[in-house]
Amino acid sequence: METNKGQFAGRMMRPISLVVVSLLVGSPLAAGPAAATGLSHPARAPNEKDAAAIVARPVWLQRPTKAQLEAAYPRMALRRNVSGLAVLWCSVRPDGWLRDCRVVSETSTGYGFGQAAIDVSPRYRLASKDALGRRVAGRFVRFSVVFRTPD
Repeated sequence: METNKGQFAGRMMRPISLVVVSLLVGSPLAAGPAAATGLSHPARAPNEKDAAAIVARPVWLQRPTKAQLEAAYPRMALRRNVSGLAVLWCSVRPDGWLRDCRVVSETSTGYGFGQAAIDVSPRYRLASKDALGRRVAGRFVRFSVVFRTPD
């Protein structure tokens, strides 16, 4: 899998639409296919008995801006007008920022959408409590970053 670091400087940006989707987690995934790619340091994934360790209904305080997401859009995918999606699995720091994110899955493989999602993951921050009123510090969140080219 290619990485796209350093390839974005000086290129023309086309408008793109990007969507971040938070997924409810029914069952956490252990090591995903990206665990062996070296895209990130894998977070300890909870097992089936650790359902309380998963933030099922996250409340986002901060997300990447449109410009930040556009800057992370994989160059080859942009040139070929390819959309994609990456699902990330991250642990939540006490201050709500994410850490140790890894790619669980991605669509349009080979274009770098997993790495692009990892690159913007430091821009996500959760509220101290989820939508159910439970603290999120030290727990895990699974969410999707969707990259869509213009229609």
